[in-house]
Amino acid sequence: MNDVNRYAERQGIQVIARAAALLRVLEKHSEGMTLTALAQQVGLARSTVQRIVDSLSDESLVFIGTSGGRIRLGPMLLSLAAATRFPVTELIRPILSAVADDTDETVALGVAEADHVVFVDRILARQRVTSIIEVGATLPLHCSASGKAILAALSPAELQAARETLTLEKYTARTMTTWPRLEKELAGIRAQGIAEDNEEHSEGISSLAIAFTVPGGTRCTLAITLPTPRYRDTKETLRDVLLHALRTIEKRLN
Repeated sequence: MNDVNRYAERQGIQVIARAAALLRVLEKHSEGMTLTALAQQVGLARSTVQRIVDSLSDESLVFIGTSGGRIRLGPMLLSLAAATRFPVTELIRPILSAVADDTDETVALGVAEADHVVFVDRILARQRVTSIIEVGATLPLHCSASGKAILAALSPAELQAARETLTLEKYTARTMTTWPRLEKELAGIRAQGIAEDNEEHSEGISSLAIAFTVPGGTRCTLAITLPTPRYRDTKETLRDVLLHALRTIEKRLN
């Protein structure tokens, strides 16, 4: 290896070390940090931190807010973290495929992370008009089928803790923004075993989801998501398919 290559290697290692330092600082500031504050914390020039943050943002490893430009850990880290746990994707993949084949709709596997669901696997529908979910994407708990399925599975103490931390942000005219209304919905989910998102997060998109817990305690969801007009025509069939999938998952876990 010549001197030029050694220098390039050292520079590459230095960039990785600096990026790791930024991520460790952001881990302690879930509310996000400004670029100036982040640069001060790691002791680097603002311009250097800007370049690293831009590269991390391109890979979804950090998220730059549109309001105030605060920098937070990104959704791809949640997906990477989920991959280090119980191999849920390997266990559920055959069931994910079966549900996709039975419905010809987009089917996604998610795991609970703080106040969001992060999707770790998915199969997209083959139809011309469909709903797209990317691996690493996140949805809030209070207004997504996957999120509400997870909330309904919480113990009373866990749900109380969620009440103290969750912000019931309004995404559409159908979003539930009060706890009494949401808790009534959660009671129905517990009774039926399935959660519904009827354009509560995104207009024109609806979904159904089931929740289950894997060894180690991680709560997971399996969701079907599709355009609302098609959802209205196939809702009951989709429910049956998901509930059958839930019984299959429970057998595998037991």
